Amino acid sequence: MPELYDFELTKAADVLVRELFKLKEGEEFVITADTESDMRVVKATAGAAFSVGAKPAVIWNASPLGVGKAADPMLPSKTLVGAITGADAWVEFNNEWIFYSETYDKIIKGTQS
Repeated sequence: MPELYDFELTKAADVLVRELFKLKEGEEFVITADTESDMRVVKATAGAAFSVGAKPAVIWNASPLGVGKAADPMLPSKTLVGAITGADAWVEFNNEWIFYSETYDKIIKGTQS
């Protein structure tokens, strides 16, 4: 039995990886999510990436008690920076977002320090 928006989610994930990210065969694609994220969205996106021949990797972490810089004390920063800077593309589905955190700044700079 289909879940809520099951068919639409499949289409949205396909559009995300093919049209927006333009993923190609062999590209490494990191998907980050926290324990407040919708697992169906994460799985659909990973499946869509795999279907175009990309190599999806999902990093699921505990939800921090805040967003941006307030999230830094609870983020596995070293792991996130290493994994994401080594990837060809990254999508963040974290409800408590990494965007604008010190971790994010390191990812954009491509450095661990």
